[in-house]
Amino acid sequence: MRTFQLHLWTCIHFGFLSLVLLTHASPLFSQEPVPGPPLLQETAPPPITDRTEDQVAKFLANVPASEPSGPVPGLRVWRSEVFRSGDILTVVVAICVALCLIAPGVYLFYSSLQGASLNLESLSKSVSLLCILAMAWVLLFYSLAFSRNAHTYGVLDREIDVMDRKIAPGNMYIGELTHSAFGGLGSMWAAGNVQHPLRRIGDQVPHILFMTFQMMVYLQAIVPLCIVASKGIGEWAAIPFWLLWSVGVYVPLCYWTQGGGWLAECVDASSAIPVHLAIGFTALGLWWIKTPSNALVEKASHPIGLVTGWLLWIAGMLVLGGCRTLMDPGWTPDLPNFFLAGCMGHLTWAGLQFKASGNRGSLLWLFGPITGMVAISSGSASVSPEFAIVIGFLGALAARLTLLIKKNEPVSLLWLVFAVHGVSALAGLILTGVFASAEVAGNDISGKPIVGLFNGNVELLRVQLLTGAVSGVVAFVGGILIMPLANFFGAILKRFFNHSIVGVSSDSI
Repeated sequence: MRTFQLHLWTCIHFGFLSLVLLTHASPLFSQEPVPGPPLLQETAPPPITDRTEDQVAKFLANVPASEPSGPVPGLRVWRSEVFRSGDILTVVVAICVALCLIAPGVYLFYSSLQGASLNLESLSKSVSLLCILAMAWVLLFYSLAFSRNAHTYGVLDREIDVMDRKIAPGNMYIGELTHSAFGGLGSMWAAGNVQHPLRRIGDQVPHILFMTFQMMVYLQAIVPLCIVASKGIGEWAAIPFWLLWSVGVYVPLCYWTQGGGWLAECVDASSAIPVHLAIGFTALGLWWIKTPSNALVEKASHPIGLVTGWLLWIAGMLVLGGCRTLMDPGWTPDLPNFFLAGCMGHLTWAGLQFKASGNRGSLLWLFGPITGMVAISSGSASVSPEFAIVIGFLGALAARLTLLIKKNEPVSLLWLVFAVHGVSALAGLILTGVFASAEVAGNDISGKPIVGLFNGNVELLRVQLLTGAVSGVVAFVGGILIMPLANFFGAILKRFFNHSIVGVSSDSI
């Protein structure tokens, strides 16, 4: 009964949070254009590859820039006084709501699979850990993963040369401290208007909202491994482990693929590399060094939490796909791709499960839709729906065959996370390099059409293979090396706090 009350309390809590976020976002749905100096020209600029030198000069002349204000000398902070349309703002807020659904869903799902008793103490520890990581993201991690430099403008090289390339060259491997502790993110009052910093020229959301969105992605990404590896990571070692993992695995992969680093040419629409592939191969590293983990039970001790978490997880991913569909100025098939890949993943997984054991009621069938959606994450905006079905099938097949490698042993949850998140994400990343088409994906920022091997382009497949291999190795090695370091720092913390607690007298309390 107490477990049921915990599930009910959790659902009510996050439902209320989602309602509050949507309530505050609702006025944006009907927001009218506000008169004021626009960020760009009144008319949309020509496609980036069709601009003449005169148009580039006019483009730059119409972009307001503030004086440099940050640790990087000369780095401009581009600002907007008003946002002409609230549509993009609304979609970004809705994505944050979807991520708020995914995080508790994944928590309930994996916690129920462990067969351990769910209680307020374990929930409190998990929430405390996420809050600590949220503060670390604001203070340091975001700047290292998304600090703006010459590689992150998303405009032509000739425009970068005119702007900041020479004075803020940056590097291709890790970000800088430009935005640490809210640096360069705060709004300012100037010329009778509130000016909001933008991350890049032409962005339609404030920089701080973009930072918040990326923080939500980061926090929900670590939940699966946080729950599954909780038995192997000691209580005192948990905080050092996740701080070290964030600096050594998540932040570099995020900067390389999403922040303008040396792997930025890869196609990864929904951050499958830092979110799923990194978690999966880190789990493989922890499994390799024999980190303790509960075996998968065939009968959940908390079916209500299991089903509730699964439904929240699926619903959150579909809402996320729908929001991505609305974000593009044109239209991308993210929502139908997520749904169809999830359906095909379920059919594939359930069919293989029934063929192997004749058991339709095994808990493993719940992972079918998840593997399909994870597989399509990289190419959700780059492949057509018919190929999304193929990717969902192959992603679920690869994950299921990975589990069959250990068919004569109890299924470790670490191996399960590796199969569901790591293998399916890697399969989807590679298959995106095969099936991507310009009819769906359009052009990249340099103006070249995004096409895969199926359309005669070998280069994209090479980039996807390189990105998958590098990301997998970094996450795998990180899982092996970070654990002993976390245990070392955890022992220091335990010794320090135990001595501190012992030294406190009852009078002082």
